[in-house]
Amino acid sequence: MADKFYLYIQGRVAGPYLPEEINSLFGCLSADVLASSEAEYAGGRPSWRSIAAIAPLAGCLRRSAPAGRSPAVARRTPLSILSTDDDSGIRALLWSLLNDAGHNVDFAKDGEEVFRRLAEKRYDLVILDVNMPKMNGYKVSEVLHDKLPHPPKVMIFTGREIEKERLQFVCSGADAILNKGVGNAKLLETIEGLFAERAAPPAEPEPVYTPEPQPPAIEELHPEGFAMGEQAAVPAPPAGAGAVRAGITAAAEAGAFEAALDRAAAAVEGAVEARGEEARTAFARLSVESGAVKTDLMDIRRLLGHLELAYTQLEGQFEKQAARASEVNRETAERLAAEWRSLKTFTALVTLLLLVAVLAVLLPTAR
Repeated sequence: MADKFYLYIQGRVAGPYLPEEINSLFGCLSADVLASSEAEYAGGRPSWRSIAAIAPLAGCLRRSAPAGRSPAVARRTPLSILSTDDDSGIRALLWSLLNDAGHNVDFAKDGEEVFRRLAEKRYDLVILDVNMPKMNGYKVSEVLHDKLPHPPKVMIFTGREIEKERLQFVCSGADAILNKGVGNAKLLETIEGLFAERAAPPAEPEPVYTPEPQPPAIEELHPEGFAMGEQAAVPAPPAGAGAVRAGITAAAEAGAFEAALDRAAAAVEGAVEARGEEARTAFARLSVESGAVKTDLMDIRRLLGHLELAYTQLEGQFEKQAARASEVNRETAERLAAEWRSLKTFTALVTLLLLVAVLAVLLPTAR
């Protein structure tokens, strides 16, 4: 059975996947993506290495850009973008601008088509208009982040005032928000910023200083002994066969000394390499943990945004109810005042009629 691998990509751990599953889910990956085998990860000591250094994942590696192509263009070319907008002029502008920049652009008419296209194809970025039928852009973004384990980057492209929609943007989990009037350069710059992490080379771990052990003392290797770095004093050769034996002995001692130095240097190099590997493993582990912390902070940020939005909506409802109650009180007061005026008028008319009747009775009697 083929081995499965965990990936450390865009600040989070994903997997485990077979190599062919990696190709279908993520496409070709850059060499800065780290991977660890399922067995190592399950054992609690993952060894994070570049996918370029793992033979089964060689087919998942993105080829380098052709000569003469700038790194920016080479980085933008593989981006697949899905956009929604009900304005044909905006769609034409986005298609022309993003295609000229090297991106592949598809369009959806509403949120339901966005979900359908994401089920059929993997997209790197989804650009959402706010005003869409059935479900607005903020709601689509929120559903994407809640339902998909690895959602694409999301950018809100709105014609409204951004400051008034800040809370909705935070709650949606979208990665960026832009006003439609910002200009082409700002739009391309924002897209580049969203994928800067993927385009940036992997950070090198800080070098770990390892004190170099002292080489073995010369006295341990040469009984006669002499100081480190000094040339051994060769005694004057005796005459005859003794001279030959003395020369052979001196050569053997010199060879043993060089071999001991080579062993000491190899031991030091091995210790430094081991410490460097430990440092790289610790750095990869810290990167994974920092990615998890970043994800938790994003979730907390969204939760706080939801609470603030709910508070703002509740405050707005209280203000509307207070205004409605004030309007009802005003209308009631006006109606009572009108009725009071009508009553006064009626009372005056009744009084006048009574007065006329009394006069009509009294005048004939007086005659």
